Amino acid sequence: MVDYRELVNARFDMPMACYGHCQGVATLRFVRDVPRPIACAACPSGYVSRVIVYGSDVDADDLKEFVSSAGVGGVKDEDIRVATRHPWDLSYDAEMREAYWTQSYRRTKDDRPGRPALFLCASCQKPFVQPLDSKGAVCPACGRR
Repeated sequence: MVDYRELVNARFDMPMACYGHCQGVATLRFVRDVPRPIACAACPSGYVSRVIVYGSDVDADDLKEFVSSAGVGGVKDEDIRVATRHPWDLSYDAEMREAYWTQSYRRTKDDRPGRPALFLCASCQKPFVQPLDSKGAVCPACGRR
């Protein structure tokens, strides 16, 4: 059985640009392990550029539900992309599929600085929605503690 979290950490956990928020560097942060691993590419401020689910078969509906349950409204099937990573791409004797949602692929362009955006809580690492220009780094539940 393939440990997708380990495989992703070994092959794809490299710094990337934070898209749509700042000039910072985003890194992968795993936020769920079962039934399939889900990771978020997030900058140090917690802004989530991309949410990705990994596995031998991926369920786009599972990813859509995960993003929607975090408070992102209006996620449609066409917002989810599916890709296949082949053994030669992975340098590993297995194929991996990934489904991903990218926050900046908005169907309706909204450039307001205060538009709702997905972030990861600096305390509990759970996704939550707050205004894009917010300086808060924790979700409402952790902020009340």
